[in-house]
Amino acid sequence: MSLPTPRPGRYREAGSPHTLLILDIPVPVPGMVMVAREDEPWETQPELRWRAWEADLTLVDGEKTLRNLQARLDRLAIEQLRAEVARLDAENHRLSFELEETERELRWADDAARMWQEDFQRLEESLAPDQSIGLTKTGALVLMTANPEARPS
Repeated sequence: MSLPTPRPGRYREAGSPHTLLILDIPVPVPGMVMVAREDEPWETQPELRWRAWEADLTLVDGEKTLRNLQARLDRLAIEQLRAEVARLDAENHRLSFELEETERELRWADDAARMWQEDFQRLEESLAPDQSIGLTKTGALVLMTANPEARPS
């Protein structure tokens, strides 16, 4: 059988000089809690525990408890932030790789467009007066002549 553990903080009942602990023992009456004096052996002697209305208890070391809870929350928040930073770092790495790949494809497309333009200009400069340039469905440049009989078959 496990021993009850106290909640964080120390309490006092109105008019009592004794410091009390709220224990993690369920109480069937809503609004009531199981308490024990801090300076008594309540762990081994159940008769030293009793029920009290939680609303009648005043937090004695509230500032210290608040600081401890804030420190726990800060540690938890830091751990969550570290996990988020790790996730963002992995996402950044993936996006950097995608960006490099896209930039490589863009350079390839720019090179291909520049070569196509140079081919077009060379072809256009070498045209005879009755010739023109056309495109096939696949995007290849073709030389067309004004005389249908002069077209290559």
